[in-house]
Amino acid sequence: VAYDSSNWFQILFQCFGSSWPKVLPFCILNTLSMVIFTLLRDHHIIDCSISGQAHTYGSVILSFLLVSRVNTAGQRYAESRGFIGVMYQETRE
Repeated sequence: VAYDSSNWFQILFQCFGSSWPKVLPFCILNTLSMVIFTLLRDHHIIDCSISGQAHTYGSVILSFLLVSRVNTAGQRYAESRGFIGVMYQETRE
């Protein structure tokens, strides 16, 4: 992808070779839904608040997923380290 590095506005909003066309509809939908929820809350039509306990459960789930990903990465590292060790041994013989 060729671009002019002095024109940062063109680089920021380019569509060719970018993820903007796929992501932009979700950004617009998210922004509109948040504006609607904020207006409903401010006019006391509906209360969309979330309790603190929900955030606690969410953080527990997030920490579990993070730890499992770190364990998987550690296992992959150990496995590849073993393969490299075997490769060095085979090349010495």
